[in-house]
Order: sequence, then structure tokens, then C-alpha cells
Amino acid sequence: MSENPRGILEKLDYYFPMKPESIGPPTLYLGAKLGKVQLPNGVEAWAASTSQYVQESIKNVEHHLDKLDRKLKKGGTTPLSPEYWPELDVSPELDP
Repeated sequence: MSENPRGILEKLDYYFPMKPESIGPPTLYLGAKLGKVQLPNGVEAWAASTSQYVQESIKNVEHHLDKLDRKLKKGGTTPLSPEYWPELDVSPELDP
């Protein structure tokens, strides 16, 4: 991510040649699909698909454990209750 991505890519291209068709807006980052969205206040922002990110993370952990001849436990606990719905949480926000 950069204010001037094309300039940085051109410098990198000197050492690591790139295919012209591979240069463009990002579509994937750390296993998560990326895309631009417009927020309700009109601001444009990047958004990431958490589902694919989590799936890729689990795959990486399973691959690492496989090398150690271990397995990921099924039905483990989670930090949040399945009944928790953050969009319904009316707790007051903390001060910055």
C-alpha cells in the first residue's frame, strides 16, 4: 500500500521484472480478497473478505501442524460466543 504505488513498482521492476498485465489495483492480500467499497459517509475504503482470509489461515496452520505430525483439534473454543452479534451490541464506545 502506498500513495505512489506505480512509482514503487517501477523501481522494483528494475530488479524483479514484472508482466505489465500483473500491475494494477490489488485483488488479494494475505489470502483475503480485496476490493474498494464506498462507506455510508461517502468515503472510499478498501475492504477484505474475512471468510477467505480465515480459511487460508486455517489451511496454513494445518499445513504447519502436518509437518510436525500433529492435527488441529475439531470443535475448539472461540474467543467470542456464537450468540454474539456485534451489530446488535449497544455498549458505549470507549474514549480514544
